[in-house]
Amino acid sequence: MKKMRLVLLCAAVFGVGAAFGQNRTDNVAPESDFKVGINTAGNGWVITAYTGYGGDVIIPAEIRDFPVREIRGAFANHSNLASVVIPAGVTLIGDRAFYDCSNLTSVTIPDSVTLIGDRAFADCRNLASVAIPEGVTTIGDRAFADCRNLASVTIPPSVTLIGERAFAGSNLAAVVIPKGVTLIGERAFYDCRSLASVAIPDSVREIGEAAFWGCRSLASVVIPDGVTVIGDRAFSDCSTLTSVTIPDSVTLIGERAFAGSNLAAVAIPDSVTLIGDRAFYECRNLASVTIPDSVREIGEAAFWGCRSLASVVIPDGVTMIGAWAFSECRNLASVTIPDSLMTIGAWAFSRCGSLATVNIAPINRRWGEDSFSGCKFNLASRTALKKAGYTGSF
Repeated sequence: MKKMRLVLLCAAVFGVGAAFGQNRTDNVAPESDFKVGINTAGNGWVITAYTGYGGDVIIPAEIRDFPVREIRGAFANHSNLASVVIPAGVTLIGDRAFYDCSNLTSVTIPDSVTLIGDRAFADCRNLASVAIPEGVTTIGDRAFADCRNLASVTIPPSVTLIGERAFAGSNLAAVVIPKGVTLIGERAFYDCRSLASVAIPDSVREIGEAAFWGCRSLASVVIPDGVTVIGDRAFSDCSTLTSVTIPDSVTLIGERAFAGSNLAAVAIPDSVTLIGDRAFYECRNLASVTIPDSVREIGEAAFWGCRSLASVVIPDGVTMIGAWAFSECRNLASVTIPDSLMTIGAWAFSRCGSLATVNIAPINRRWGEDSFSGCKFNLASRTALKKAGYTGSF
């Protein structure tokens, strides 16, 4: 009898061990590691919490014979999570699903997913690459923000929206934005310091505010025909940006759009009506700029500190130049002011130490304070300015 009990006990122990070993071999996490709730559609589970240890986790496709459809905040701040496989059938990776999983190095996303929510993988600092599958249409705000080691991402053609700060602070070296995206969200690639190449498709209509701000390795960019707005700070502080192509479809160049870039020349198309404040602020190597007849206003400090700019023709049609618009353009030697220009802001050409010649008709205008202070005009130019109503200092 004792022998029989011992045999049964051993069989039970080995049976449990075999079952346990089988679970560990296929690595599917036990159902008990998850807290769930019914999704809104009523057709599956939402995983709301993960209570397991972490490591390499394969999420089960079903829990209690009911399919897993969504993951919301479940793994946030789980520092022991090393890799995760999301099962087929999941359609939504919700807000903060894997937020701040600081040791997560690998994630497998199935084709069934259509939406990656806000901050879904934000601050996953060791995530090096991710393949977003065909079927995903939306990459939410800050979805992969501050993934400092994220060097590679595949964005499928199904994506139509890249949210605000979606990849901000990542280590991406190149990105191809798929055709179908119409808006590149605000700060979408902000501070991606290794980003050297970006392909923007014809479908894009707007490049959002600060979309590529601080992309210090970006040397050239072609903005496709169809884009109408280059948002504020869109390419600000792209310190190695030497070449940009701006299409005829653009009507607005936003504030600080290219401030601090390394552009040597820029041709503004004849569709642009406004050059925003500080649009080309402190572009120290900008030696040539073509301003078209369509422009009506040149914003404050638009070309401030463009020290390589030697001459500028302001076209007929411009009615206002903002304060400091060409201030500190130290190599600017000549400027032509059209009859249409009736308002010239304070210090608009101040401290342009090489400015000796101005072509201006004797028409009274509205002058800001000391618009030409610090300029070394010849006598003919001083006389012409006084006839145009200028009473400030030189």
